[in-house]
Amino acid sequence: MSLDDIKLGRTVFDESNDALFILRPEDLRILDVNATAQRLTQWSRRDLLETTIDRILSGSDPERVVQLFTACRKTIIFHSKEQYTLKRRFGGKLYTNVSASRLHGPDKTLSLVAVRDVTEKTQAQKALYRYHEELQRACETAEAANRAKSEFLANMSHEIRTPMTAIMGFADVALGRSKDPETVDALHTIQRNGEFLLEIINEILDLSKIESGQLKAELIQCSPFEIMADVGSAIVSRAHAKGLSLEIAHEGPLPLLIWSDPTRLRQLLINLAGNAVKFTETGGVQLISRLIDRETESPKIQFDVIDTGIGMTEDQVDRVFEPFIQGDSSTTRQFGGTGLGLTISQRIVELLGGRIDLRTQPGSGSTFSITISTGSLANVPVVNDPGEIEHSSRAVAESALVSDRLESRVLLAEDSPDNQRLVSYFLEKVGVEVAVATNGEQAVNLALAAWANGSPYDVILMDMQMPVLDGYEATRQLRESGYDGAIVALTAHAMDRDREECLAAGCNAFQTKPINREQLLTAVKRYTRSRRGTIATDQQLLDPDFAQRVRTTETEVPRHSDDEQS
Repeated sequence: MSLDDIKLGRTVFDESNDALFILRPEDLRILDVNATAQRLTQWSRRDLLETTIDRILSGSDPERVVQLFTACRKTIIFHSKEQYTLKRRFGGKLYTNVSASRLHGPDKTLSLVAVRDVTEKTQAQKALYRYHEELQRACETAEAANRAKSEFLANMSHEIRTPMTAIMGFADVALGRSKDPETVDALHTIQRNGEFLLEIINEILDLSKIESGQLKAELIQCSPFEIMADVGSAIVSRAHAKGLSLEIAHEGPLPLLIWSDPTRLRQLLINLAGNAVKFTETGGVQLISRLIDRETESPKIQFDVIDTGIGMTEDQVDRVFEPFIQGDSSTTRQFGGTGLGLTISQRIVELLGGRIDLRTQPGSGSTFSITISTGSLANVPVVNDPGEIEHSSRAVAESALVSDRLESRVLLAEDSPDNQRLVSYFLEKVGVEVAVATNGEQAVNLALAAWANGSPYDVILMDMQMPVLDGYEATRQLRESGYDGAIVALTAHAMDRDREECLAAGCNAFQTKPINREQLLTAVKRYTRSRRGTIATDQQLLDPDFAQRVRTTETEVPRHSDDEQS
């Protein structure tokens, strides 16, 4: 080694920011130190070179010095690298990394101990850790608030939907009995405004599902012709009430079936078509569909909702998909609504893997174009019209299914007297024998007693919110007792997790309030036939197209072999 190398090494040693100690390992005598070591220990170089670590530790030096040399001793003995927290001379903490290494010479081996000040780095890490903890607490607080909001929305839904069942149900009953034009008009007004109120509730619940990630799509085969027809049926009365024309059409042939979520797609188109009617005063609304990219690997179907309404400015277009936003305050005052429809529509389109485009001009109307994938069209007919005969036979089959007299025994578990009367009226009108339980405990006792006597109920209609024993626990107790009859949940809660809880408790199907009479009677007849073993001969229920219609209105988990047949 040259003299220059020795001088360079000495300079590096002396000017290092680490406190460096060279020691003889056999007796831990300090042989050399740099300037940083002197500052750290507050000892002079001469004093340090005349002592050993053990002598320092046996003396009365300040605690921080004792801590330092204890750390040095450990690292030499164990040849380790550790972090030690030392006291500063004037208070506070000094975070250090202490490491020892061997220096091999021609005739002896020495130990080099390096003490590095990592206080700033450690404090920064601790600050970052505290920040992460605070962020985690903030996230937990936000999640708790979101859960509380979801619970509030679910409870609000229940509190509104329960009386709405009676209001809309008995309005329907009164319509069937009244001949006075003014009374009929008043009842139609009640029904129409009740439906508007339910739309608002559903929009708020859908936004909550979107924000919590609970809004999901189920891809099954469905008919675009039927979906468009359903949309037309849903909004035709609104359009005609405003004197607007409504056109439902398709340009060119469409696939008889596509892979999509029919419930979400129907909701999406009803949202857009309903908005078109709302914001149009003269002219009309068109819903036009077409098949595009047919010859590619990813065929698509496009739905255009065209209106001759008020249109939008560029500024309004930029904000129209934001929650709770409408064109401006005057639009809100004139047309009402929550301002959630387009937000939900955009999220549903994304959920279906598609896109939504908007073309509009103030005073000249708007066109919303929805493009979604059809899925594979292998072996799927592409037709101009699925056929009037096919549609008619399906309608007749569905009508017959809910209009025939039902030789059925039903247990209705419902605590609301008004809803007891309404559901009993619907069922008894078509010949169903109805027994009523006012709470879950009564329902369990009545169901098990009838089962033990060999005359079980064909269907139990189970309200999920009841005193004494709620519908969830009542259903669980029945299933644990071996009861295998059909149980249909009736609930005013409409969140996805409510459906899942009902099915997890043991229910076969899930229906939300307000009760839809046709869906209710369809479910009762279906499970009555399934339980009595006649489903295999019923061509109406075996029709796959009709079965698809049932699946779009009723969530079901087959639990028994009879149900699987249906």
